[in-house]
Amino acid sequence: MKNKKIAVIGGAGDVVKTFYHPAGLFIKAKKMGYDLVCIDIKPKIKIDKTLLSGYTAVYGPSSPEIKKIKFFAALIVTPPQFHYAWASWAVKKKVPHVFIEKPIVAPKDLKHFANLLKRNNSQKEQNTIFYGIDWIRNNGAVTEAFKHLAEIGEIEEISGILVESVPVERNRKQLLEKSANGGGMSQDMAVHVLFLVLELLGKTKTRPKVKVEIKNSEFFKLVNSEKIGIAETAARLEFDIKSDAGKKRVRIWCGKGLSYTEYVIRIKGKNAEMIIELGQHDVNARPKVTVKSKTRVKNYSKTKWSSDLGYREIVSEIFNNLSKPKEKNPSRNEIIKNMSLAVDILHQASIIAAGKHYEKPLIKYKMGTNLWKDDLQFRKTSLIFSRQKNEEAKGI
Repeated sequence: MKNKKIAVIGGAGDVVKTFYHPAGLFIKAKKMGYDLVCIDIKPKIKIDKTLLSGYTAVYGPSSPEIKKIKFFAALIVTPPQFHYAWASWAVKKKVPHVFIEKPIVAPKDLKHFANLLKRNNSQKEQNTIFYGIDWIRNNGAVTEAFKHLAEIGEIEEISGILVESVPVERNRKQLLEKSANGGGMSQDMAVHVLFLVLELLGKTKTRPKVKVEIKNSEFFKLVNSEKIGIAETAARLEFDIKSDAGKKRVRIWCGKGLSYTEYVIRIKGKNAEMIIELGQHDVNARPKVTVKSKTRVKNYSKTKWSSDLGYREIVSEIFNNLSKPKEKNPSRNEIIKNMSLAVDILHQASIIAAGKHYEKPLIKYKMGTNLWKDDLQFRKTSLIFSRQKNEEAKGI
């Protein structure tokens, strides 16, 4: 009997290489009798040999071989702007299980994706079941934190700081473009926090009515702030979210191109504050959960938590779902809805921020640090910003 095949769409890209491969995707597939087939959006790309050994075949999107294969599942890990096209492809191919990385689809495809789900779900027998993937849901620290929410009392404010030490080369200016890269910086990073907020609200009622008021949204090309330090690109977002669970203030800071990587979420309640440290790109940095009140500090961290941001748990969840009978699952539908809502909210924030993308390197942030007072450093950062402005004017 032939092994069932799983299409890994975008399987030669950085997401698979950086997260899924180390998390044991290929090992688990082989152990459970599945064949992984790489369908890459850039068929001529040179694939790392360590990745290539995990696939039974490698095809480009227009390869005739793809039409002949009957896929049991698909994992979509391409850049977000290609997600909807491949989701639509999976429905047409009647692929039973489809797993999509955050942010599900690009903002421009939200309505199309909703219609696709409606058509798919209205059939007597669902051809395709969609699963939303966001590592923040599967991170051990987040799962543990949810168990202790009662200790902090009624939630008043949630803030997230997500910073990454990555090279922000010339063509990464799309991180600030709301129409590119699936929605820019906000969809790349802020969506993690906002999705978690919607999940928290969902713990109160099955499907709370959510009203969002965007207080502030700014996107910057060059940043020095007290919150995230020095970054080449950054976003600052602030919302009031009203639901059956009451009014919450949500603040998110994102940055890329720093000297360190860190993900921290703070949930402030009436009685205490919960701090969730989701780990760094460092094997020695384990996730942590701490609850701080006026009188004491509780540590709920566990040594068994991995430092891979939760991708081992994602891989396990994928194969657990594949082993279950195909049935309707309300909680799974809620995940898709919450992720889609987070994408829409952040898209509206990016529209409000339009025009703030390039004109203000960091006027609204507090820049009274020694670094900015240093004339040499200031001239250096000014030159970087000037160069970027010139490149944009030339269309580079």
